[in-house]
This record gives sequence, C-alpha cells and structure tokens, in this order.
Amino acid sequence: NTPLVGVSISTLHYSQFVLTDINGEYSIQITDSVRILQYTYIGYVQQEVLIGSQTIVNVYLESRPLILKIDTQIDSTTQEIVAIGYGT
Repeated sequence: NTPLVGVSISTLHYSQFVLTDINGEYSIQITDSVRILQYTYIGYVQQEVLIGSQTIVNVYLESRPLILKIDTQIDSTTQEIVAIGYGT
C-alpha cells in the first residue's frame, strides 16, 4: 500500500499522459470520449482501468517478479555478474 512515484498514466492511445508525484497522486485532463486509462510502472503488471464517470481513481499495481537467465558458460573464477533488463 505504498504510493509509487513515476507511475505512467495515459489514455488508451497515448494522446495524453502524466506521472504520479511523490505521494502517488496525479491529475489528468480527459475528454468525454476517453473511457480507459492505462497504468504502467517498471516491475509491475500494466493495468487498464475503465473509468466511467469516476473523478477519483485509485489503482493497486501488482508486482512482477524479476527473472534472471544465467549463462551456463560461467566458470569458477567469475567474481561478478552483470544483469541487463529489457522491457516488452
């Protein structure tokens, strides 16, 4: 239940987007034709929320586990591993 800083909130076709502030709060101006907002944050599952006539929308994002693939060619003298993450 900790607020997340920097969550991206956008309209479905990215015509508008904002980021959450230090308190996890945001404000976005939308037209009547916008009915769905997308919430994305690195390491969390993206959500699309039907907003209807709501003026306040609270969303809880589910964390996505980090899976590392380790190269089996590493020998016994290896002292460190570099992990590189790619988004999909």
